[in-house]
Amino acid sequence: MSQAKSINYYKQLIDLKKVEQIEAQFQRLLDVSIDSITDLENWIEEEKALRFEIEEALTGHLVDFYRNTEDPDIKSTYLHDQQVIQPLMMKYEAKLKNAANPLISKS
Repeated sequence: MSQAKSINYYKQLIDLKKVEQIEAQFQRLLDVSIDSITDLENWIEEEKALRFEIEEALTGHLVDFYRNTEDPDIKSTYLHDQQVIQPLMMKYEAKLKNAANPLISKS
């Protein structure tokens, strides 16, 4: 089983244990003032990059858990993702969607 742990098949681009930092990144996206098409394009790229980093880590942790369900550290990471990160993402995805609605209707 220790051999399975040493295989690094995904990049840990963001530390999902640092919930406050993730929440701050989402909040920064909500606080951005978008006054031009360039601002909107930059905002979309930032939002997409953050979402990619989180999804990459979530998927990697899920695969880790599927490969080794008996490891307590892997299980703890997986449960943290499910109980903390997924709800946080859902909360901010709804807020971001609501924030983007006026922008979409302006076009």
